[in-house]
This record gives sequence, structure tokens and C-alpha cells, in this order.
Amino acid sequence: MTVYPAESEPNPDTVAAELAALTPIAEFRGLLMYHFSGNDFPAALSEIGRLREKGFVAIGAGTGVECDLDEYDTGENAYFQLVAWDPEEKEMVAIYRYQPGSRGYGKSGSVQKLRTADLFDFSETFREQLLPHAMELGRSVANPTAKKHRFGFFAIWKGLGALLRIYPETRYFFGTVSLHTHMSRDAVRCIISYLQKHYAPPEPMLRSKKEIAYDPGADATAPGAKGAEKPDAVAADDPDSPGSVTPNGPDAMGQDVPDAVAPGDPDTPEKRIKRLTALMAHYDETVPMILKSYMSLAKGIWFDGAVIDHHFSDACIISLIVPLENIDPEFRSKFMQE
Repeated sequence: MTVYPAESEPNPDTVAAELAALTPIAEFRGLLMYHFSGNDFPAALSEIGRLREKGFVAIGAGTGVECDLDEYDTGENAYFQLVAWDPEEKEMVAIYRYQPGSRGYGKSGSVQKLRTADLFDFSETFREQLLPHAMELGRSVANPTAKKHRFGFFAIWKGLGALLRIYPETRYFFGTVSLHTHMSRDAVRCIISYLQKHYAPPEPMLRSKKEIAYDPGADATAPGAKGAEKPDAVAADDPDSPGSVTPNGPDAMGQDVPDAVAPGDPDTPEKRIKRLTALMAHYDETVPMILKSYMSLAKGIWFDGAVIDHHFSDACIISLIVPLENIDPEFRSKFMQE
């Protein structure tokens, strides 16, 4: 993977001037949503790269240079950038990049120019039936120092809703969620096994490439160099503890996978987030915000293969597919429709 460093921090006025040439596709709480190709807006793209690296370093990842940009951000068939922009403060609040699946096909019909294809093997079903109607999302970052940072991802979803009107053929979002090396191995294993058990697709679709496949039994070369802790024993009447659950079956290491929700709770997205949050608390970890964001959409999202990305600080990456028809109607009405 090629990483392009930035010579200096972009001037906010220069970024603002570039974005002023565009028409926003959505608005949320004073934030304007823009989408564009980085080929045409160098200052804005440089600021995106700077914020990516800043955000990823804060969670134990990053590329090690000032500006996290790669070959997918520029050139022929470059990814589009989706930006939540605060015009008053002249700052980016949240960013995504996206690529319509239909642009990922090469002339021979092979899949190319898609970041997920570097990490996962696409099944025939995914390649032929889903990909032409899908949009890949990635490199999501919220700017924690932005004045309106708490609105960033909500604004992004407003932008994604606007993209569905620009690309009406879209029926699926897909991409990845990253679990970084600051997390313990047991916490990573718990999240992966939980997601693969309770959010499995109807059939394998994004399968781990063998040479980088995640191994839940790996030692310190895997995410979580902190070691393999085991949570302390907990009371069986504690509904938020992993020790109180009835197992659903073993994971890849033969260890029991907790139920989707605590005993007595209804099986809703909110209760699933609560359950995984409680499980992580026993490892002194938290559920990544981007994972919470996806889990809040619906129970009917799919997590599939997991890999170790050696080009992204050896983070554990799990693949994700979001069938748009499964998203909670209230969420769609509030954030994805005009």
C-alpha cells in the first residue's frame, strides 16, 4: 500500500474555497455534507489524510506518516470522499470514503480497485448478486477536536442517505470494522466470535484470505499484545456478566460464545450493544464507536471473515455487509430520507 505524506497542514481557507465550489448533498445541525473525488480537490484531500492519521493514531493504529492517503484515494477510479463540513469553524467534523461496487469491476470482470478485495475473497454470490448493487464504505474518522464533533456521524448518515438518491441502485453497504492492537487478545476474540455467531450472513460472502486470516489462538503477533487475560468469576445472577449467559455454541477455539442479549432482555439492537459492552467491561475494554454505530442499525447486518491487516498496524479487520432493507425504519426515516 502506498502512503502519500503531506508537506504541511492544509490552510482552512484553502479547503473552504475548494468545498465552496461544490453543492452540498445534505445538511445536519449546521453541518454541510459534500462528496467529491480527491483528484480534483487536493487541499481537502490532504486535510482528510491528516485527520485520518490523527484519528487512527489515537486508537493505536495509523500509518506512521503525517497524512494517511493511499492508492485508493487518487488516480483512475479513485474512491469518492464524503465529508461533514462545519462552514462556520472551517473544519471537517467527520469523514468517510466510498466506492460504488459497480466501479470495482475490471474489464475482464474481475474485482479490482476495491480495498476489501485486498483482504477478503468475494464469493460468487456476493460478486454476482450483491456487488453491482452495493457501495463500499471505509476509512471512517470523526474529528474529536471539532466544535460539533458529537454530530459528525449523524451527519455522515444523512450524507449516506443522500448518496442513495444519487445511486438508487444501491441495496447494500459493505466494508470493514477494525479492532486495533491496543485491545487484549481475549477481548478481540470475544468480539469476533460474538459478531460471527449472531450476525452471520446467509452464506459465507467475504471470506478471509488464507495468508492473513485471523487466528483466535495466535500469540503476541495477533492484536492484543497485552496478553490473554481471563475475566474474574462473576455472580450467576448478574444479567450483564458473561458468566451468567447460556452459551450458544463454541467459537473457533472451542470456547462458548455468549448469548446475543442478557437473560430476560428482548433481542433488540440496543440490548445487543448493552450485552457486548458488558462483555468488554470484563476485559477493561470498550466497544469501538464505529461498531456501536453499525450495531445500532439493525440485527440483520452481517459480519463475515476476519483478517490481520499488516498495512494497518496489524489491526484485526472483520468484514461487514449492511442490507439496507434491514435498517431500522425509524433510523432510516430520521437520518436517511428527506
